[in-house]
Parts: sequence; structure tokens; C-alpha cells
Amino acid sequence: MESRRCPGSRLVGIVLVMVWTFACGGGSGTGGIDVLPEDLSGVPDGSLPDEALPDNAAPDAEVAGPDLAPDAPADLGSTEDVGGGTDVQAFCQTDQECDDENACTTDRCVAGRCVLSRLVCNDLDPCTIDFCDPVKGCGTLPVEGCVTPVCEKATDCNDSDPCSEDLCDATTGTCFYRPVTCDDNDPCTVDSCTPGVGCVSWRDGSCSRCLLDSECDDRDVCTTDRCVDGACTHLLTVCDDKNPCTQDRCDPRKGCLAVPLAGCGPCQTNDECDDGDVCTQDACKDGQCLHQDVPCDDGNACTADRCVRGPGYPYCAYDSLPEGTACDDQDPCTGPDICSQKTCVGTPLSCDDGDPCTQDSCDPAAGGCLHVRIPGCGTGCTGDAACDDHDLCTTDRCVKGLCQNTPVSCDDGNACTADSCDPKTGTCVFEAIPGCGTKCQVDADCNDNDVCTRDKCVNGACQFTAIVCNDNNPCTVNDRCVRGPGYPYCAYDPAPDGTACDDGNLCTQKDQCLQKTCTGTAVSCDDGDPCTTDACDPAKGCTHTAIPNCNVKCQADADCNDNDVCTRDRCVNGLCQFTAIICNDNNPCTVNDRCVRGPGYPYCAYDPAPDGTACDDGNLCTQRDQCLQKTCTGTAVSCDDGNPCTTDACDATSGKCSHTAIPDCVTPCRTSRQCDDGNPSTCDCCCALSGSAYQCYNVASPVGVCPPCTQVPGCVQ
Repeated sequence: MESRRCPGSRLVGIVLVMVWTFACGGGSGTGGIDVLPEDLSGVPDGSLPDEALPDNAAPDAEVAGPDLAPDAPADLGSTEDVGGGTDVQAFCQTDQECDDENACTTDRCVAGRCVLSRLVCNDLDPCTIDFCDPVKGCGTLPVEGCVTPVCEKATDCNDSDPCSEDLCDATTGTCFYRPVTCDDNDPCTVDSCTPGVGCVSWRDGSCSRCLLDSECDDRDVCTTDRCVDGACTHLLTVCDDKNPCTQDRCDPRKGCLAVPLAGCGPCQTNDECDDGDVCTQDACKDGQCLHQDVPCDDGNACTADRCVRGPGYPYCAYDSLPEGTACDDQDPCTGPDICSQKTCVGTPLSCDDGDPCTQDSCDPAAGGCLHVRIPGCGTGCTGDAACDDHDLCTTDRCVKGLCQNTPVSCDDGNACTADSCDPKTGTCVFEAIPGCGTKCQVDADCNDNDVCTRDKCVNGACQFTAIVCNDNNPCTVNDRCVRGPGYPYCAYDPAPDGTACDDGNLCTQKDQCLQKTCTGTAVSCDDGDPCTTDACDPAKGCTHTAIPNCNVKCQADADCNDNDVCTRDRCVNGLCQFTAIICNDNNPCTVNDRCVRGPGYPYCAYDPAPDGTACDDGNLCTQRDQCLQKTCTGTAVSCDDGNPCTTDACDATSGKCSHTAIPDCVTPCRTSRQCDDGNPSTCDCCCALSGSAYQCYNVASPVGVCPPCTQVPGCVQ
């Protein structure tokens, strides 16, 4: 973040900054380093600088900085105490002589004096903790559970740090950050950015010299700023409250702060127990720190509840459990119950007891099904004659005042007869199956010479069962077994394209057949109500789920949050509106278009339709279009007219072939018949003139009549 200039030079971009650093003999680098938790001596897991804490988090306890009080006079003799490192020489010739062995300072020699400045550690990632270790320099630790905010515009990504430029990637909806470039266009100053403060600059002591300490103010309360022989130097404040149960650090705005270490020593106030985790409730009880999880239970069996950490947080998030997860809606009149779109729903129980003389219902208060006897039921008939249904193939009886009409059984127990009841006479008919019953020992003994039957030997007798061809496809007709050499096989002819059908999907309408496949157009489930989430279930049709907290009064968009990343939250005319993100790529070769919820989301997902699914690529110059890896492709229509002297093409909008003559093209031939150009006013012959190869000649006849080609020298019939 910090930059310096050689006298008279100017910076052009980040690359020149790096070149300058080496040319001017800069001290310690300003970049971060990768560290392991065990390498961080005394840094507690989860410690978060105050500038990254949300407004509702408890601040660290303030402690005094014993080594150097801000703005106190400094006695700079032959050596200097730079704070936290070793004493260095006051006078120098090289940067190396100014090394204080503290990795948290930038050390350089300017005009014979050692000049120090604080190393700024800021990786511009709101989900990491930045700190400086005097031995290893800059380091980072991840903030557990932190996610980058979802955004539509850059203002959604505000991390409250003036040293970063907040940006939003509109294609992915994720925030990212760039360092702010601090440049006052003065080659004689050192420019830097102090986290939480912004850009600052001071005299570099070479081409520009300071006179007063006030000219060296870097607006960082963690440094003591001094003008020494015309050069600004910044001595680090050492924060140490002598308490082994706190982790001490310095905030550029607040100064020395202390973070109590969990489980170390007794506490007296709740603030002493702040563990830096926004998803815990910290308290001091009986001298011991307690850290309890922030309660996020919404009482909904169909959500996974969690506390979200990160800039601008915490808040509770309630993620949907997978569709179909078993649950209990506490309604004894439904079952089985499953989760659907964060709601536990069940199928109404069937309470039919099969008794026509009871009125069946379900009462949740009564605990389930009720069967109330219907007064007077069961006295409808007095004899069998009253139950005649005029069907000779049923047996009609009056049983306890109720009619029962039972189909006549015509099963003679003979596998070699086709059994049925004749509705005209009411008698059973048993038609013998040809060839059936022939004595046999094995299947090979049975052959009716019909490839469309299954020939079996059962209990010593042949049985011949017809092969049934039925693909249960409404878009095929004439399902049949085909007989012939090398057969049988089942054949299914396509129903005419446009034939009405039912694809069994309640989320489509106007279903019709296309190349043996029943397809329909998507149903619109928009009910015009911004306070419902509209969706479609293929088995149930349109659903409209009420959005919690919708129409809550508000003043700004920030007042509206339904904790669902798949909705756009807006304040419209003083009321919250939550609009579902619609994912539809209008691709016939994708299915289950949806908005995906989860950390770092949302994004739209589109699953591939099965390869081979019929589709239409909108190109009339292709045929037999089908899906392949999410793309609708077809076989090109052939427009080849067999004439090498024409350019053949297909018009994608009309599907018509065109054949454009190639200028000066000569068509080779063997017979004159191959040279017919379809023009009755030309004489078309295949000739080899002047020793050339045989080729077509199409010449207008001067007399209107074409002689036989064989009468022309060099031509053939």
C-alpha cells in the first residue's frame, strides 16, 4: 500500500512502483506472508480488527501504550528506540544500518538519518484477519464461516475501509476489492493508506524536507511521528498491558486494544469475554467467560439454521433442506410428510373404509379419520331383483340392504383356452388356442411357426403366448409385433407431429407430439403477488409460497431481508418486496432451471436434458434435431445437385436449396445425357474438341433444332 519516489521520478502503475522499490533501496516489503496458526505467537484464533467488526460487536478493551505515548517528545541520540525491535543507529549510510529487526516496520536511510514507518498489513479480503508479527511480518487467518457478500452493484460490497475500492462482479454476483492508489502527484512525498483512515503523505527527507513534527502526521495513532533532520520518521507504539490473558494489538484509529484470551483467568465484565466471533453471545458469569451460540432456530423442520459471519453481519440464515426430506407437519390428517420449498407438506390421508353406509372424514382435533354412520343406509334393497344392472355377465345380489354386482368368473383353469363372458347370453366362452396343449418335453418341442408368440412347454403341454408390444407412449401408434425373416421385433410408428398428448407434467401446457416425444410449453405460475414465491411442481402444478416478512414497512432496501439469497429484496413505496430470481436460459436442452442457495451464492443452474431428447434448433437446414450436451443439434440437409459446376447452399430461414453456377466452370462428362442443363433452347453435348478431355457444351442452336450429338465431330451420344 505504501509507495516512495526517487528524486525527480514519477510512478507509472504498479510495475514501476516495484522497480522504484529496488532502485531506491527500500526496506522491508509491504506484502503479506502465509502463516500457520501455530506460527502466530499469542494471536488468538478469531481475533478480528475492530475496523472489520460489525457495529453491534463489543469493542476490545483499551489499554495504555507504555513505550511511547502519542505526540510525546522523543530523545533521538546516537541510537533510537523504534518500539518492539532493537535500537538502531541515529546516523546511517545504508538502509541495512537502519534495520531494527522488526518485520512490522519499513526501514530506510535518508540523508544520513534512519527513517522508519509502519508496515501496513491489509490483503483487502473481508474474510481474513490481518495482523503483523514482529518476526514474520504480515500474516492472515481466515474468519470462520465468513462468506463474501452477494451483490448486484458495488454499493452492496461496502467493507467500510477507505483503503479499498469496493467492486461487484455482476456475472457471478460476488464482491471483490482493489487497493486504493494514494498519489498526491508530489514526487517528494511518501504516499500511503492507513486502514480505516485513508490516504496520507509525508515529506521523504530527500528532495523535500520537513520542518515540524506536524508535517509528518500519518493519521495513525499507533505511531509517534517525528521530523528528524528534515525527514519524517514514525516510531511504532508497543501495546502491552502486562496481562498474560490478553492479546494486545494496535488499531490505527483507536490505539492500543486488548483481546481477552478464552479460558484464561477470571473475568469481571462481559466486554472482557468478547471472543471476536459475532456468532456467539459472550458473557461473564461467576468470574468465567461463557460463549453461547447465537440462537437461529426458526422452528421450521424444513430448514438448516445457521449464523452467518462476515462484514456487516451477523444474521441468521435458513437454508432449505433437500426436496423430499421427511418431516412432520403435526397434522394427523396428512402423511407421509416431506419438505418442499422450506415447507413441510403432506398428502391428505384417505379415510375411505369401503363402507358405503359411513361418511368418512378426517378431523385433526379428533386425531385422525372419522367414520360416521349414515342414518337409514343399508335398507335400499329388499331382494336381488332390485339390484339388476342389466349386465348378463354379473351376478346381482342384495346383501344387508345393499346391492352387490359381482363379475361372472369364466376361468376354466385351462391355459390352452381364451376365457370370456358373452354379454349377450351371459354364458362363458372358452376358445381353444391353436396348437396349445400339444404334448411336449422341452420348449423346442413347441413351435407354432409364429415368431410373434412365446412358445413354452408347461407341465408336458405346449403353450403359445402372444408377444404384446406396447411402449405406453401417447406419441406412437400401431404398436405391433412384426413378423418376417430374422424377426420378431416390436414396431412403433410415430403419431403425426402436433397430435395432442399429455406428458404427465403439470408444469407444461398445450402438450403435443414431436418426433415420437410428447412435449409442452412451460406454464406461467406468476400470480402477480410480490409477497409469494411462485414455483411449479411437475406433480402438483403451480405453488405460491408466502414470503415471510413481505410487506413489512421500510425506508430503504437495507431494511428488507428475508434471508433468502434467491430473492431480490427491495423497499417499494415504504413496503418490503421480495422478488424471486428467475433462472431460465430458454434452452430446450436444459431442464430444472433453478436458483441455487448456499454460501457465496446465488447462481443459476441448468441441468442437461438427456442426450437424444427431441428439440428444434430453429434452423430449417437441419433435420432430426436432438439434444447433445446441452446443445440442440441436427443433421444438415443435403442440397447436393450432383453438378460440380454449381455452389450448393441452404437458406436457414426458408430451408430451400440454391444452386449458383460457378463462372467458367467446365463439367466433365462421358455421355451427352450428363450434359442436359434443363434449357430446351440449348444443344447439350459431351465432346472432346481439339484433343482436350471430354466436357459438356451447352450451345444455343442457330436454327432452333439440335442435331444428334454424334453428328458433331468429337462428340458422343
